[in-house]
Amino acid sequence: VVAKLRGDDGKNATDESREAKRQWKEAEDNWEVWAKGDPGATPPKAADPAKIQAVFERMALMQFKELCKLAGFAKPEDYPPGFPNPPVTVKLEDKPPNIFGDTTPVFPAVIAINKNHRMFGDFKEMMDTILHENAHAWQNMIVAQFKKEPPFRDQDQAKLKGDTALPAMKLQAQLFTENDGSYFNSDDSREAYRHEPLEEQAWGFGGKSSAQLLVPPPQRSFDSSKGLKNKFWVVQSLTRSASARVRLRERHGIYIDEWEGETAGDKKLTLEGVAGLSSTQLLKVIDVVNEFTLELDLDASGLRGRMVDMSEVRQEMLALAKVLHPGKKLDELTDPERKDLFDKVVLDEGWVSSGGNDDRTAVVRATDEVDVEHARLVLDETVTKLT
Repeated sequence: VVAKLRGDDGKNATDESREAKRQWKEAEDNWEVWAKGDPGATPPKAADPAKIQAVFERMALMQFKELCKLAGFAKPEDYPPGFPNPPVTVKLEDKPPNIFGDTTPVFPAVIAINKNHRMFGDFKEMMDTILHENAHAWQNMIVAQFKKEPPFRDQDQAKLKGDTALPAMKLQAQLFTENDGSYFNSDDSREAYRHEPLEEQAWGFGGKSSAQLLVPPPQRSFDSSKGLKNKFWVVQSLTRSASARVRLRERHGIYIDEWEGETAGDKKLTLEGVAGLSSTQLLKVIDVVNEFTLELDLDASGLRGRMVDMSEVRQEMLALAKVLHPGKKLDELTDPERKDLFDKVVLDEGWVSSGGNDDRTAVVRATDEVDVEHARLVLDETVTKLT
């Protein structure tokens, strides 16, 4: 699904995939302007919600088509007569600001995206929502097929029910149908809502698909002592502060109030490869600073500072030497002059030095950043089972 939406067919590119790639890039570059306009541009640009709706409709149909293959409808001739075309539609509507998106609980379904929600115009969040809601639209179809509601026939129902049912779909169709009659809203129980079959599948598909669409997928590790799969991101920097901020080398794709159906603070994280910090210490996200940076409930003020590369030190010394010793190269300075220059740079940059008198022998460490040369942030994906 992700590859088709992005047009990522590798060496097997087709006219269809090339057009999908072009459309995706255009949407990614212009999404916020399409949503809200840009009055400061020359000339001013008006919002163009029709283009957003067109992207959503294309995504919903492509996603739906791929999912339908799981239910035994691989080709157009497999569908029953009267199968709705399209089987799902998308509308942009004006709703109360607390609702972002919803789907009618029938088949064919209508997905409504709220133009008044604070996330309208946020590319990642809107993609996540349309994928999530379209999963619900597909679930509506599965329930209707399982119950043999029009336009589905006996042979369509048999693909999900009975001795000839598709093994991969039989249990899921039964779970969706039972859950459809005993659905928990998030107000009833956030945990029950998040892990009931209809939401588990929608959050899992929507969240993971949008993450793969918009950020490089986190790598997987099997290093856990229990054999569990863990996600991890390579760390670029970690502030040496009471509420440490970790900057990752790739975008994390996380929002503070929603992360695959839970809040970011619900997740269990650890930092591996940081000297002086146990790799088993569980950490929580306090805030999502930006798309690369997270604030953690970690006091890193006592951890070892980052080692400053000596080329960085010398670059600062050269800049200062031009002011204090014009016309002299660094190697032409006397030992006292070089030491004085080194001390001034270390002090100005807020660094600390040890083991020598100047840049030729000393070790320099930053006081505002932790040494994270081989560090990674790990998400433990242990599944909590409900009873």
